[in-house]
Amino acid sequence: MVVSSTASATVMQLILNVFERLNDEDKLDKSTLDSRPSLFVDLEDGTSLPVAPNAFTAHMLFADTITLLEAKNEQPLRFIKIGHLPTESSLELIESCLKNHVDLFKSHPSLLHLVKKQLYPIIQSMINDRYMNFGIATRVFQITRIILAGFENEMKDECKELWKTITDILESVHYKVWMKCLSLEITQSLFNNNKFVFLFYQNHGKEIFINLLTAIARFVGEKAHVMGHNNDISGLGTRYIPKETTTLDASSYSYVGEVAAMMATNTTNQANNLPQRQYKLNADERSRKLRVVDQRDKHDAPTINDSYSLHVALLIILEVCNVFKSIQDNDELIIGMINESWPPLIASLSQYLNGEIDDELFVKCIKSAENMAVVSGTLQLMAPRDAFLGMIYGLACPTLAVTAVMKWNERKSDVGSMSPSLESIPSTYSYPPPRLSNRNHICLGVLINLTAVLSNTLENSWFDVLETLQNAHYVLGSHLDYEMKQKQFIPSAEQGTTTAVADYFGNNIAQNSSDARVLYEGIEEIFKHSVDFNKDSLEMFVHALCRLSVGDGVTSNFKSPTSSRRTSMEAFSRKSSATYVRQNESAFAISKIDVVGQLNVERLISNQAKGWYTIIDNLRVVIGGDILESDSFLRVEASEVLNKILISGLSAAQGCKEEEVDKVAIQSSVLNTLQYLSSLDIESGSHTVNNLLKTIRESALDTLHKCLENVGDSLVVEWDGVFKILTDSTQNKPVNEVKKAFEVVNLICNDFLDELSVVEVEKCVKVLSLFAKSNV
Repeated sequence: MVVSSTASATVMQLILNVFERLNDEDKLDKSTLDSRPSLFVDLEDGTSLPVAPNAFTAHMLFADTITLLEAKNEQPLRFIKIGHLPTESSLELIESCLKNHVDLFKSHPSLLHLVKKQLYPIIQSMINDRYMNFGIATRVFQITRIILAGFENEMKDECKELWKTITDILESVHYKVWMKCLSLEITQSLFNNNKFVFLFYQNHGKEIFINLLTAIARFVGEKAHVMGHNNDISGLGTRYIPKETTTLDASSYSYVGEVAAMMATNTTNQANNLPQRQYKLNADERSRKLRVVDQRDKHDAPTINDSYSLHVALLIILEVCNVFKSIQDNDELIIGMINESWPPLIASLSQYLNGEIDDELFVKCIKSAENMAVVSGTLQLMAPRDAFLGMIYGLACPTLAVTAVMKWNERKSDVGSMSPSLESIPSTYSYPPPRLSNRNHICLGVLINLTAVLSNTLENSWFDVLETLQNAHYVLGSHLDYEMKQKQFIPSAEQGTTTAVADYFGNNIAQNSSDARVLYEGIEEIFKHSVDFNKDSLEMFVHALCRLSVGDGVTSNFKSPTSSRRTSMEAFSRKSSATYVRQNESAFAISKIDVVGQLNVERLISNQAKGWYTIIDNLRVVIGGDILESDSFLRVEASEVLNKILISGLSAAQGCKEEEVDKVAIQSSVLNTLQYLSSLDIESGSHTVNNLLKTIRESALDTLHKCLENVGDSLVVEWDGVFKILTDSTQNKPVNEVKKAFEVVNLICNDFLDELSVVEVEKCVKVLSLFAKSNV
């Protein structure tokens, strides 16, 4: 007969009372238990187990409960002789016993045997049923969760099969939406425990682990359209300067609205009926709703929004990403887990980071990506580290944002120089340059932090890091330069808005500018912190920086890192990056070579001096090669940097021990470089080019003069190189070059004649005769 809900609750209370008595019985000492009569329970394999009285009763009651759950009650009921019990009630009885007394089931072989041999096959069969009603399903999934959580070690094979079923549910198109949601919910509730995640991987291996995460990633990919696409993060929202600027309105000045919408901090102006941005996935998505698995009182499944399922899936992804921070002294386990899990993790995170998710979820996602990059980099896992870094590159400074600023700068150049007065600002330049969004700022801040944490492990990845920082430096610099010149200027098109809106926009723009300044300075600090890099990392860093300054590589005896793995669009950006940086008045790579070279000169020249020669060779290519326009002033900037490094390197070598620095090699490289600079010639009839060349050659002679002043009395190389430079400087050269060369000769004659051999004195006299013959 059918038992009422009240009677069913009474049966549950009686069964639980028996288990409580069993718990008390287990606490008795052995002598007391031995004094009690032993009973035996029969198992399916024909064997019998001796058990205490309360254990016997618990076994029989639980066996009856399982029998009531079966569609056909083929086994006789021993204690619960009620004929029939609704499936929902039987499941609740089983769930209560397992949930409240899981330790008893694990410690009593007879009870564990019931779970493995009788209960598990029924649950496995039910969870595979695509047509199971919702009320039964919620209870089945709750029991499944208890088995997976409580019997992971005792029922490894059975748990493995259950995880396979959950994976199939997530991947298959034949299961209902609420079945997928239930699968996600119990997975999330289990993965919320870090220890369980590790135990899961250890017990079931990489195949089950990767299949589950892949299934979740596919689920997220299939539902990603629900989140939409956030233009703020991709650069699609950056504004291009319109071709015609004679008519301006608020709609064409789109970035202000974007900044206002992206701000995480609510301002008081939002109360003035200003619309607050509505995201398609919010952090409070789950807190506002009762879990689906807890809605067991419903016979029919509730309406489940895809956004809710996506939120639960995200929680699983975040748990896995953050779990690696909690384990210690087991690198082998972490390495295995990361190597298997990073592809689906990064695929999932990319979907969320590019979607319309709120600020809280965005920060959690990017923080998880940062954690994965840190752990991977620390363990020298190059592939996952570079994959997570690569994702952050694109989010920190999107290619389209860089392109937009390039177009803006080109337009600005066409307009001409800008006057800071409001009355005379040209209409085209009254529009600010496209900016990075607040979310781009967050990602850029993460990248800057990662360079500090992973500085000694980045190796070949430094080039991609520096290229992204260069792009960001360019975009931020354009923004800050405009702000500095414009100060409080707001385009006239915006002055027609309400006071509240104008204040709100102004506050957010000010915050964005403040963040931009902090990030800009953070990029600058990276190069100052190069003093903390170890020797090998410093050399890789220098090599990457030199590659950046010439486009993608220099010719040197230092082994070149592998080529970038970026997409075709990013590859295009790389090719164009050298162009737009050189158009900027401050050449990023060259200026940073100067900073790094000066701060680390002693380490760069030590041992084999790989870093030193890389810098020297690179700057020579920039100055005299064909990577620049013939009349590019960057050639002069590069020569100034090179001259400073030559002077500091030569001086630093004098204070080092012979076993630390090859002084002969350093001095020879300095003289050879100065000879190259002092005789530099580029075929061009341009007056501008000729002036650039004269400036470079004169600077080289000034550098030679300073070098001799500093270390002339301790030169360990022959003076032939010096006299060769001076000889070349007297032959058909402008007056100023000849004068500067003569100043060097005069210095030699006054201070270093005693250092010269007879042959070298004769060469000095020959050089003097050449000056005597000149018309200067």
